[in-house]
Amino acid sequence: MASQCERVVGLDLSSVFLQRANEHKTNWTQDTSNVTFIQGSVYDVPFADSFFHACRMDRVMQHLDEPQRAILELLRVLKPGARLVVGEPDWDTLILSCDFEPDHVAVADALRASMRTVIKNPYIGRQLPALFRQCGLKQTTCSIHVCHMHTKDESILYSLPQALALPLRKGAITKRQMNDYIKMVDDFAGTGAFYASLNLFVVSGVKAD
Repeated sequence: MASQCERVVGLDLSSVFLQRANEHKTNWTQDTSNVTFIQGSVYDVPFADSFFHACRMDRVMQHLDEPQRAILELLRVLKPGARLVVGEPDWDTLILSCDFEPDHVAVADALRASMRTVIKNPYIGRQLPALFRQCGLKQTTCSIHVCHMHTKDESILYSLPQALALPLRKGAITKRQMNDYIKMVDDFAGTGAFYASLNLFVVSGVKAD
């Protein structure tokens, strides 16, 4: 994308992620002199009205207190006729490796319920099309992409003990069930049988003239 644009700006609230982005940029083979990363809030983008020709936001709105406010702010800095593209997961679609032992099914269910609790907007993916229309975007489209994960490193399960901490504290699962499930996932990963998936909604719309 950068090679096709006069200027590309990346915005993130986290200085840690900005540092990682700049580190990755040094490994790009293409010219990156037109790419800059800046720190800022999606609620207060530090650019003038009608500044950008296009905008893409990826897996941000699931964490926001005010998703609609964020979309309206992005529309402010977009030129009339410019396109906004947002990609967000729907955590109710999470599928996890399981050998269908009753205890393992119970832990997988508890993990899904936990993710729906800790993520502020776990269903934001399916809500995006209506949200785009409410904000006045035109020519909206929606596509669903399945994110396939075949290793633990690709998925949320790289931090499985932390992810299961909440259902464990709430008594939804026992310590034995948690440990047995973690061992099962490790065994699956060791034999190449591990699999997880999550649906990502990609919604696009055009700012009205």
